[in-house]
Amino acid sequence: MKRSGFLKRSKPLRKKRKGTSKHKAWTVFSLFIRRRDADVNGMAACISCGTVKHYTEGDCGHYVPKSVSLVLRFNETNNNFQCRSCNLFRHGNLTAYALALKKKYGDNILEELDEIRRNNQGFKISEADYEEIYNRYKGLTEG
Repeated sequence: MKRSGFLKRSKPLRKKRKGTSKHKAWTVFSLFIRRRDADVNGMAACISCGTVKHYTEGDCGHYVPKSVSLVLRFNETNNNFQCRSCNLFRHGNLTAYALALKKKYGDNILEELDEIRRNNQGFKISEADYEEIYNRYKGLTEG
């Protein structure tokens, strides 16, 4: 009996494609948010801790995580420039983020974001929606 040493798969492994509409939409939206929060020299203050960095050295941080609410994934109020330390290592530094959101958008902003989340449970984004988001923010980031 001959042994090949390899198991045959019934389905080929699926590779994550970086050219997908979802990835392209997020990439251009993230760039828009980071540039929006930067000054004319490209410097932006982290919404959570206030550290100033060039917009290319930070992230587009979420107050309400993408995993909790798809409807807030591309919400401009929910997304702000955040240093990588707060976004990655401090898990969003959400207490400071919440205080900064209230200062930036008003005392009711957390309730407004929560209401948007609650009213849109089960919300889905289609490939056409991702393409529309991509085209909108691509136009806003060019130039």
